[in-house]
Amino acid sequence: MNKNEFEVMKKTLSTGEFDGLTIRAVNTPRFMAELGGREIWLDGKRGLITNREDLSSDFVLQRLKKSLTTSNLGESLPAIGLDTATKQTESCSLYFNLSEYGRDTYTGFLRLPNLENHIAKDELAGQSPEALLGLEVTAQGRIRFNLVESEPCADKAGFDRVKHGNLVTVYLNSNTGEYLAIKTNACHAKYAPLAHLKWSEITDEDLLKALSFAPVAEIYQ
Repeated sequence: MNKNEFEVMKKTLSTGEFDGLTIRAVNTPRFMAELGGREIWLDGKRGLITNREDLSSDFVLQRLKKSLTTSNLGESLPAIGLDTATKQTESCSLYFNLSEYGRDTYTGFLRLPNLENHIAKDELAGQSPEALLGLEVTAQGRIRFNLVESEPCADKAGFDRVKHGNLVTVYLNSNTGEYLAIKTNACHAKYAPLAHLKWSEITDEDLLKALSFAPVAEIYQ
């Protein structure tokens, strides 16, 4: 076929009507997402799934909204307490849920229920040196607290120990168990891109507009 013959064919078919056929070159916007090796096709108008019946039609939209706004962050630091009278110890973990965006500090007291119960029984039996002397003793007064692998601290009033975690820095009063935890820069860097929003504040329309900037791929199916 020479160029002139091709031009004749092109002109004939460009009308979209020939031999009783109505012909259109279809340009339908769609999105293709892959998850766990599965292809998920979304229509370009509403972003709803068109090829899978095992998923909710808005599964991808809802997943994206929550991932853009939700940060599941937390850190656990090992701690230990010692009864100064009987030398009995108790280990535990001090856990911080750091998912809340905009909150940078956490305060509280380290609690060691087994050790506190042990001390209460010991005092009730009158076995502690303090009790024998007629001194009032509280469980908190007999316990010394520490965070495992912590360091001495002199720059934070009211606290004498510090533990530098990955996501939080924790200051501890070793006599009372009081702690102050402050988020680190590394923690702030891990937040979702739109952590300051609620997922419900992202509209389908805005999400679809953003999806249109995803890389383009020619897929023939």
